Amino acid sequence: MASILHTQAEVFARSVENLLMEDHRWAMKCRDAEEAVRIGLALFDAYEGADSSWRESVRRARAEDAEALRQAGTALRDISAILHAARARTLELVRQVESHGYHVDGVAPYRDAAHVPFDERKLDLPITPDEVAAFVGAGERTADLPDDGDDDL
Repeated sequence: MASILHTQAEVFARSVENLLMEDHRWAMKCRDAEEAVRIGLALFDAYEGADSSWRESVRRARAEDAEALRQAGTALRDISAILHAARARTLELVRQVESHGYHVDGVAPYRDAAHVPFDERKLDLPITPDEVAAFVGAGERTADLPDDGDDDL
């Protein structure tokens, strides 16, 4: 009888330890969430600076800058998508931690931060009507086009 009681007491003690460890795991997740919030805010700030700089470079670009700016824009679009997805996952982690009774320090500014995806941001390109006409051809250049019947091409 004592051995059965002993076994049950040990199982009970392990169960209590597991419950305490579960609480410890949520406390550690809370710290991880706080760190994710801090890092996320820093990354959003860094992204805003890089995006702003790129948009200014686009505004002042010359024709020979086009490919480098296109590549940088593609990279910024990818980074924006990664940050947007990570923000949603971080907020889900915060929600889970808070649902277990923990308070995540520093989360208010993170919640308030609105990350506008790359493609939804305004891109100012100062183009004059003459530049637009030159870009689209404006009809004056049609004389340079070959006739459909020109087989010399």
